[in-house]
Amino acid sequence: MTALAIVLIMIASVYVFGLLFAVVVAAMKLSEDSALQRHEAWRQMRRSPIWPVDEFRRQRAEYVTSKHLANIEQSELILKKLKQVEQAQRRNLQTWADAANAQARLQEVAKPDSTNTIAPDK
Repeated sequence: MTALAIVLIMIASVYVFGLLFAVVVAAMKLSEDSALQRHEAWRQMRRSPIWPVDEFRRQRAEYVTSKHLANIEQSELILKKLKQVEQAQRRNLQTWADAANAQARLQEVAKPDSTNTIAPDK
């Protein structure tokens, strides 16, 4: 009988220990979640304005900043396109210069030379 009582007491103590362990783990999880919630709430409070004018100024500053960044991006794209056009113009001018040189050489070669002329047969 005493062995049965000891076994029952052991089973009950393991059961109680398991319940206690589950409660402690749940409490730790809740405290961790609440700490995260407190931290997030603190960040929101720090970000939130005290006066509506402050919020308006903050939004206006964000708008102006984003507008400036968009203008900078657009300017960079325009500069990139201008560089491409400039390179194309340089290539075009080089092609025209090469063509002019080739034309001059061709005229020089094709020019009638008095020493090499053969008299036409009559």
